Amino acid sequence: MLAPLPSRARAHFPTGAMIHPDEIQQRLLHFPQLCRQARLKVTPQRSAVYAMLAASDSHPTPESIHLAVRENLPNLSLATVYKILDQFAAHGLVQKIPNPDQAARYDARVDSHHHTVCGGCGRIGDVVLQPFNPDLGLLHAPEGFQVSRVNVVVQGFCAECAAASQRSVS
Repeated sequence: MLAPLPSRARAHFPTGAMIHPDEIQQRLLHFPQLCRQARLKVTPQRSAVYAMLAASDSHPTPESIHLAVRENLPNLSLATVYKILDQFAAHGLVQKIPNPDQAARYDARVDSHHHTVCGGCGRIGDVVLQPFNPDLGLLHAPEGFQVSRVNVVVQGFCAECAAASQRSVS
């Protein structure tokens, strides 16, 4: 079983809603099986990176994951973290959230959900939308294009940034 997330490591992640400990534990329990299915060896480095993601709902960057994981694995390079994240994303263990204005972010939650991105602070949150059916004609993809997944990114401002913007206007 993977070690729980050290409380001091949480300081490397932006604050957000907390993930229930049972959900974190479920993610960690399934990690070895997910690796076997992807034909990835379970290594201390992969385990540590996944544990950080499993305990975070802040959609961290590779750099923030690297800072947190290095507390227990000081010889782990940033390049290795990027390689691990790329492998995880390619095999569906994590979701890569492209962000055109910033570095890519990562999410261990791989069920069907979408994201909000704050244009002020960059905070990324989870949002669940009604199931999308590409056959309804709402999506006009090029002829012959086969839709395999739809990823919606809702851009706007979080409550804190919206309130700060209102204060600066008045």
